[in-house]
Amino acid sequence: MKKLFLNLGFILLGATVSLCAYSQNDTVENSNNSSIFNPSDITPPQYVGGEEAMFAFLDSVLVVPQSAIDNNVSGRVIVHFFVDKEGNIKGPSVQQGLTPECNDAAIEAVKKMPLWIPAQQNGKSVNGFASVPISFKTKQLKYDYKPSSEELTYEQYVLTDKKWKLIQLESKDIPENVPHQPYFIITVDKKKRRVLEGNASCADFAARYNWNMKNWKLTFSKIEVSKKKCKGKKVKVIDGDVLSAFKNTKEYRITKEGYLQIGREEKNRFVPLATFESEPLKKKK
Repeated sequence: MKKLFLNLGFILLGATVSLCAYSQNDTVENSNNSSIFNPSDITPPQYVGGEEAMFAFLDSVLVVPQSAIDNNVSGRVIVHFFVDKEGNIKGPSVQQGLTPECNDAAIEAVKKMPLWIPAQQNGKSVNGFASVPISFKTKQLKYDYKPSSEELTYEQYVLTDKKWKLIQLESKDIPENVPHQPYFIITVDKKKRRVLEGNASCADFAARYNWNMKNWKLTFSKIEVSKKKCKGKKVKVIDGDVLSAFKNTKEYRITKEGYLQIGREEKNRFVPLATFESEPLKKKK
């Protein structure tokens, strides 16, 4: 198969990402049943703005799974996708996988890319497809982000060592008759592990988290729940909704009022899944 390659290499959150793209129009079959591309003037699909713009965008959306970091997973995920005549990315799939979490992370990064410049042939837009190999080298990852002096002095932006109390789920106030007001606390333990603990209204839970202040990234993994029995016929238990918000969180925001919103980006806008207010964490004696 004759391919037109755009060889792009860069370091992205510890992951090396490169791109190859080629048109799939005007193919014929050879004796080995492999596709051969007509050597006419075919230009493969391209990212709008070129290499540098694509690097910057993928750098902002790729989230390396905590499970990959914990288990020192290294390897490559190749994501294959179709680019139609309008430049839409369709049907991203894993052509070569690693772990389920890494596979999902690579696909999510590709899904968030904006419209591409479609493949061109004889001056016309044609359908094409591209493959993006993403190499995860987690042993090289360092999440000890050093915030700027302005961020260090702006207490509002610091997430650790505070009690974050849930006040809204998907922009709706939580019920008044929950057994306990849901909350969470994130800290760094003596082994420098990022630990989360809290309550989801009835059940206690613990998890690991990955927080990158620079890129507004916040994800939770290894969520473990300690179930409790909450008595009372009029009690409203919202554990499932609270834990679902944590599992689906990719990013966070701090509002002007100082509220913490966790959620994800959809169609180039941040969608909050839950909103919290903070209170100082009481120091243990």
